[in-house]
Amino acid sequence: MGVGLANFFFELPIYELSSKTRNGVYIFVAEIVATFGLILIIFGSMKSGKVVTAACVGFYITAGYWFTSSTSFANPAFAIARTFTDTFTGINYLNTPFL
Repeated sequence: MGVGLANFFFELPIYELSSKTRNGVYIFVAEIVATFGLILIIFGSMKSGKVVTAACVGFYITAGYWFTSSTSFANPAFAIARTFTDTFTGINYLNTPFL
């Protein structure tokens, strides 16, 4: 629903499959690093409570957008959602299984 709403805001088709190809070993390695970091953030912040953990995850995913070559697909839900937009942040659905 979030992708559809964002596309609507920018006068794009509500849902469309992305044609942005994101493949290659460099993206695969970047996602391994991003996913490992996400797991560390989650387990490292759990003692501080749910609110702190949620904030840390949100900040990490946001930062991952800039520090990975793929604009961060560490969260599988984001990777799947981004197959439904053909903007610069999209990912071709054929490349999703590799992330």
